[in-house]
Formats: sequence, structure tokens, C-alpha cells
Amino acid sequence: LAITSTEYKQLLISGKAVMALGWNGDGAAVAAKKPAAYVVPKEGGEFWVDSYVIPVGAKNKASAHAWINYVYGAKQNSVETSYTYYGTPLKPALVKPYLTKAIFTNPAVFPPTRTLAKLEPNKVSARGTKMRSRIWTEFKNA
Repeated sequence: LAITSTEYKQLLISGKAVMALGWNGDGAAVAAKKPAAYVVPKEGGEFWVDSYVIPVGAKNKASAHAWINYVYGAKQNSVETSYTYYGTPLKPALVKPYLTKAIFTNPAVFPPTRTLAKLEPNKVSARGTKMRSRIWTEFKNA
């Protein structure tokens, strides 16, 4: 139907698509609106970690640190998790009081250890990037 990283949630929710390749938080967000399942392949897959960074030469590092400290407060980070359906880097005990049981126990949001064990980070290399680009181009053109 489409190769998109921005529209697949809406396509699934509207019923125009019946499956998609996507991120765990997006899968959980879809499932919160429409019966759906987020599945990690039995072979595993790649995991991503989003993070805040402060660029070298930033003019107001103190404000950047204040922002990061604020959004990683348990209550604020729980609001973000409740909105995005992406897990938090905070210890579960810190966010549990602020999350609904449906989100806190959702394995798409907080994958169990057996799922995490099948995931690996992207090991970026020039050769790997070139291969990934070639494979992705072949896939999109198929």
C-alpha cells in the first residue's frame, strides 16, 4: 500500500492498511484506538533509543540541562509515555504511580526481558550503511 514512516498509524486506524512496519510506540498507539497487535519477529530486530543531546557550542547549556532534568522527572516523563506510548529510561518504580495499568503493563511499551534479548542496536559502519541503503532501495522498488 505504501512505504511511509509518518502515515502508517493513520492508515491502520482508518482501516486502509491491515499491517505495517513500524515502531513499538506507534504500534501501541494504534492498538489503543483499534484492535491491533504489535509483534516483534521471532528472529528479533533492531532497537532504537531516542535521547536528548546538547550540541557542542550551545549558547545556553544551563537551560538545556534544566529541560532534560525536567522532562526526566517521573511525573513529566510519564505524561510523555502516556502520549507517545514509548517507554521511559526511568526505573519502572518511579513511573508506575503516574501511568495507567494498561500502559504500564503493555509489552509493546515496556517489552519483557525475553523480547529485549532478541533486539540489537544498529552497528553503524560505512559498509553496513551502504548495504542497508541498497537493500532498502531494492525493497522499495520491488
